[in-house]
Amino acid sequence: MAIGIVLLTAGESKRMGKNKQLLPWLEGSILDSVCDALTGGVCQALGCTHGVGEAYEHPYVAVTGLTHDELVPILSQYGFTSVQNPEPSRGQGVSLQIGVNAVCELANSLNVHLDGIVCSVGDQPLLSAGVVSKLVTQFQAQHSEQAIVCPRYGESQQPGNPVLFGAHWFNELKQIDGDKGGRRILKETGKPYVTYVSIQEDMGVDVDTPDDYQRLLEIERSK
Repeated sequence: MAIGIVLLTAGESKRMGKNKQLLPWLEGSILDSVCDALTGGVCQALGCTHGVGEAYEHPYVAVTGLTHDELVPILSQYGFTSVQNPEPSRGQGVSLQIGVNAVCELANSLNVHLDGIVCSVGDQPLLSAGVVSKLVTQFQAQHSEQAIVCPRYGESQQPGNPVLFGAHWFNELKQIDGDKGGRRILKETGKPYVTYVSIQEDMGVDVDTPDDYQRLLEIERSK
C-alpha cells in the first residue's frame, strides 16, 4: 500500500501576526513537529524508513504560500516537495486542489500507485506519529478506495485533521475550491464512507493566536 501526504502550509497567519509554522517548538519549529508526525506516522504504519535528512522517494507534497522560501528548507528535510500557491487568500480549498494534483503527478513520476492521501495542516504542534499511524492502520483495515478516515479528539470528540482520503476521492479533491477544503466531502458525498478514529487526548488543536501558542507550550511543558 502507498500513502501520499498533502501538507497545507500556505496560511497567512493573520491572527498570529507572524508565520506561526516557524515558531519554536521542542528542538525545532511547529512545522518540524508536524512534518515529523506525518512522515513518521505513515512510515510507522507501512513499515518504511523514516528520518530527517534521509533520501526520500515518497509522494509527499507541501503547499506553501507567500513565505515559500522560508519553509522550503524545513520541508525538504522531511522529504516534501514544495509547491507554491500564488493566491493563498482564495482559501484552503485552492491549496488542497493544488496539493492533490501535485502529489498525484509526483506519484506517477515515481511509478507509485497511491491508495490514499493524508491531508493535513501545518499548525498542529501536538499531533503525533501515533495518531497518524492509527489513521493509516484503520484505512488499511477498510479495504476500500472509498474509505475516508478522520480523527476525533479529546473529551468532546471533535472531528479534526489530518484526514485520509482513499483513491476514489482524488478527482473530487482536485476540483475543490473556496475555504472549506475537504470538509465538503466529509459532510456531503463522502459522509457514508467516513470512519472515525477516537483519540483521547486533544492533539488536533490548531495554533491561530499568540494565546493559543502559549497555552499549547504550557501543555507540552507539563508532559
